[in-house]
Amino acid sequence: MNRYSNLKVLPFIQLILFSLCIGMCYYAFSITAIGITATVDATAWLKMGVNSHVIHIIKNFFALGIAALIPALLIYHYEVARKWLCLALTVMFSMMFHGNINAMPLSPYGLLRFIEQTLINGDVGAVGVFFEILILPIIWVAVFNWMARFNINNSATKQVNQL
Repeated sequence: MNRYSNLKVLPFIQLILFSLCIGMCYYAFSITAIGITATVDATAWLKMGVNSHVIHIIKNFFALGIAALIPALLIYHYEVARKWLCLALTVMFSMMFHGNINAMPLSPYGLLRFIEQTLINGDVGAVGVFFEILILPIIWVAVFNWMARFNINNSATKQVNQL
């Protein structure tokens, strides 16, 4: 067996470790965002008689959107070729950490526990948090892809500056 045959596996190990680190950061950012939105009372600011669950979901949407920006940006810039696979692994690792709050941190059962506690047995706010954690990084990477299509090259910029 050739001693260089294991080099084909190395990029995937690097991808998994990168996704694990970014997933841990996304977990920390999202826990912080959820905690901040739980302490801020937006109904007093808005002075509206709306449902508190709707206000909480909207606050979590903006806070988790900001929290999802940093991991999505890192994935978009550092894993160009496999960004969707890396993003899927990052979200799965983050959900695993969310499900393992009171258990062993790297237990794979945390992903199932998170789905069970938020999506299946959770209230409206918990279901909203589940979909926000799942979808917002995907939206950011899609926005970055969309913005990259409209990249202006240097010659066009120089022509505009000369006017």
